[in-house]
Amino acid sequence: MGFGVRSRPTTPLIPLRRLKDLGVARVTCPRMMSASALTGMKKALEVMLQCIATGKAGDRPDLLVSMDELTDLVGYRRINQLEQELLSNEQLERKYGADERDFVIRPH
Repeated sequence: MGFGVRSRPTTPLIPLRRLKDLGVARVTCPRMMSASALTGMKKALEVMLQCIATGKAGDRPDLLVSMDELTDLVGYRRINQLEQELLSNEQLERKYGADERDFVIRPH
């Protein structure tokens, strides 16, 4: 279905529920995530350019996920867990010194 959320000349836009009712067992929307990500990036860059042009800061949390959401999505907790399990104390000490052994910098 291409994007799955916008009609195209080659693909009619059919609600997923209707496809299920018609007996369709599987639908893929292979470009939806990458295309929506690019749209989000373009919007964020437009705001950044506007901030540069006006000299004013733009607080637009609606355009970005939080650092916590990002680290959860990427799986940083699991990466930290594996690092603690697989690296020696010497390697961890060399990498982190006396700091908390977590490679994600979190706001206090």
